[in-house]
Amino acid sequence: MGPGTIVRCRNRYWVMLPSEDEHLALLRPLTGATDEVVAVYRPLADAIGYTLSSEQIESSLFPPCIV
Repeated sequence: MGPGTIVRCRNRYWVMLPSEDEHLALLRPLTGATDEVVAVYRPLADAIGYTLSSEQIESSLFPPCIV
């Protein structure tokens, strides 16, 4: 998953931002402002994701909108 990818984590949708550290995922809420960026330490999120599935960073897609 790279910058611009829509992901789901902590029961919320996020946009992945570029990060210089491969172990940090920088996430901005899909409906949030640019100052609401959260850094998630990937190894920790993966480790606790087995018991707290909402902490895992998962790729997400929106279904097509039919008008």
